Amino acid sequence: MTAMHVAAWFTQHDAIKYLLGSASTHTPLTHVHLPVNPHPGMTAMHVAAWFAQRDAIEYLLAKRAALNKENAYGVPPIGLARPGPIKRLM
Repeated sequence: MTAMHVAAWFTQHDAIKYLLGSASTHTPLTHVHLPVNPHPGMTAMHVAAWFAQRDAIEYLLAKRAALNKENAYGVPPIGLARPGPIKRLM
């Protein structure tokens, strides 16, 4: 996992903000759409949805993270969210 994925998983706003703020460097760790290996195509939004991290999802949405980007299995982030408030948010 990249630093962005771990930050989304644990809803670490300061880390997410730092990583997005340094996106101008174009390093792989800073891109919100960057897939993570060994989970093909999983973005930070996928991880946040899977672990129901509402604050991380809201922040990533504010930064224009894609909701419809499919992983290698054809599943978008909303497909990983459990039914309820997180799925309705997305």
